[in-house]
Amino acid sequence: MPELWTLGIADTLMKVFVTILLLAAVLSITRAAQATNAVQTSSSPLELVLNCDVSFDTAADVKVDIIYRNIGLTNYLDSMALEASRTVIWDGKDYEKHGFAYAGPMKLCPLQSMTVGFHLSGYPIPSAALTPGRHSVAVKVTLSESNTLTTDTLTVFIGKEHRAGAK
Repeated sequence: MPELWTLGIADTLMKVFVTILLLAAVLSITRAAQATNAVQTSSSPLELVLNCDVSFDTAADVKVDIIYRNIGLTNYLDSMALEASRTVIWDGKDYEKHGFAYAGPMKLCPLQSMTVGFHLSGYPIPSAALTPGRHSVAVKVTLSESNTLTTDTLTVFIGKEHRAGAK
């Protein structure tokens, strides 16, 4: 009799285990399908990625790299137009640059990327907004009148007290 009872528990545990595996498989397939749909419905061939240090001694030291990624299969993107339309968003406020010098490639080919660095000093951000402490930075560019892309926001710290190892 005890053997039948343990067999019943083992059978129940196996059914629970199989049910959990099936649910996990269905959730995995659903998430993959949603991700595929998100990629397919993206209207922009451009991705923007920001990269910079987390802390800087002064606002003049803040340098940000932006990576332009052309994920389109056929579209060539005008690199100079991207640079000319770039706007920095510092602590939630937009700042457009006044004039620019660009010495990079004229076109960004499909499935290629390019990295361009810039300093905040190239933008008319008032000195009152560049105080020591925590700040947010993002970038947006305009591909066309109806297609403007904005990066995720990065957090940066200004001031020597925020540097690694500062006492």
